[in-house]
Amino acid sequence: MRKILFFILSILFIVGTLAIADTINDQPWSIGYIINNFLKLSGGTMTGGITGAGVNDFGSATSLEVPNGSAPTVDATGEIAVDTNLITQGMAEIYLASALAYIVATTDTPGDNEIPKYDVAGGTIQWEADAGYVSGDSPTFTTITTANNIKSEPKHLRFTIVDPLSVQTEDNEICIWPETDAALTVTKITVTLDASANEVAGDLKYADTFIGLANATVINVFDTASGVLEDDTITSGAVAVGKCIYLSFDSAPSTVIKQMSVDVSYDYD
Repeated sequence: MRKILFFILSILFIVGTLAIADTINDQPWSIGYIINNFLKLSGGTMTGGITGAGVNDFGSATSLEVPNGSAPTVDATGEIAVDTNLITQGMAEIYLASALAYIVATTDTPGDNEIPKYDVAGGTIQWEADAGYVSGDSPTFTTITTANNIKSEPKHLRFTIVDPLSVQTEDNEICIWPETDAALTVTKITVTLDASANEVAGDLKYADTFIGLANATVINVFDTASGVLEDDTITSGAVAVGKCIYLSFDSAPSTVIKQMSVDVSYDYD
């Protein structure tokens, strides 16, 4: 009988205490204050921060809000937040080992072979068709032919005539290109001899064909001075397609000249 009476009195004491706690405006010493501000058994706001370890399973939660706002502080490895001001739609960001990374997220669902693209006007990232090559497409290639000039890459005809006197004695005209494959323009002639005391004189020419030299036309002289020539002031360098280009000596070279090195620079038109 005593035990039953003690149990009833204990219950009345607890109920009375809770009732008092509920009526004295959540004083710091009350049970209501402790339940409402420390235990938070059924939700609420925590401002002091928490530290966890082990496995934290939120799989049954209906939502989980991460820090968000304009330019949130994300500066330690593993921190994550949503910057609501970086672009109009906002952007998730995470701090990796040593740098801040932005997570690309779209505001729509993707279609076949689409890629995420940022629209600066709308401030959103959306799935759109790729304007470039996509697997399964047929790429288009542009063929570069000999008629195309590659900027800063002039073409050259480089050759050396050994014993120019003997060559000139055999034939005064020396064919260096039987038939041009496209219209071109000669831009520079460089000639170097093996000695500076003697010179060579003649013309760089073109004609319809090397046999007969029909319609022979002078492109530029190749007269040397002190054994050299470097002339890039050519005014008649245009040569049509299908022409023969050759050297024509004005006179017999000196017997002391052993080599004559020639470089003809040109561009395709």
